[in-house]
Amino acid sequence: MDTENLEGLFDDVFSNDQPAAEAQEPPAGDDGQQAGTDTPAEETPKKPEQDAETRSRQAEGRRRYEAEQRGYQQARADMSALIQELGIENSDGAAVSTIEELEKLAQARRQQRWEAGRPTEADIHHAVREELQTQQQARAQAQAPAPMSAEDRAAVDRQLAEIRQMDPEMKDLHAILQSPAGPRFRELVEKGLDFKDAYKLAAEDRLAGIRANRQGARTGGKDHLTSTSQRGSGDLDVPADEMEIFRTLNPDMSDADIRKFYNDYKKNG
Repeated sequence: MDTENLEGLFDDVFSNDQPAAEAQEPPAGDDGQQAGTDTPAEETPKKPEQDAETRSRQAEGRRRYEAEQRGYQQARADMSALIQELGIENSDGAAVSTIEELEKLAQARRQQRWEAGRPTEADIHHAVREELQTQQQARAQAQAPAPMSAEDRAAVDRQLAEIRQMDPEMKDLHAILQSPAGPRFRELVEKGLDFKDAYKLAAEDRLAGIRANRQGARTGGKDHLTSTSQRGSGDLDVPADEMEIFRTLNPDMSDADIRKFYNDYKKNG
């Protein structure tokens, strides 16, 4: 997924045009799997509810737009009535009765003057305006990010579902970006990590606490509250998934350097 698509996706999170996929939060102590099976529970995307302020703002926008459209249509109707009073005729002698017919007549006469090599100053200004509009539209289309492909969207949805399995409170991308891990998560995604790995690194301490609580619930409070093991020297092993992330972000670091950095972070964090 390219950076422009990511920027568009992050921006969409804070608009009301794109509903975000949500899943119901599992009961306390549930790791997202139904008892007696290894298959994760099926998640049904839900459209987030809008607050009263958002609904009011959208309703006001619709009313303003509808009022503008009514005013525009009324102005064109008044112009058409005036055209009928003037008794303007087109090239074949038929009466021009609407503003649409007058616009077509004006365009035809402009074309005739250009073909005859006698454009007026107004014709030239009109041609310049049309060319500028065409160029602006072309630039806008060239600068607009390409829409996210169905494959990329499916990958994002899958990764968000995996994050919800790890942390049920992170129900959608909006929740992740608004969380304390949000800024770091976005930074890591823009560097090339997928959503799942970025969240694991950005919310490492929070996820460790969730894992500890789940493990404690399963074992009745036994002391199995960490997924890392102590080395003979007193250092902690770097978990395999986090080692892979470190290597992705810092390909020049040796395993020993990564282990030292990891242990310094754990001791001083």
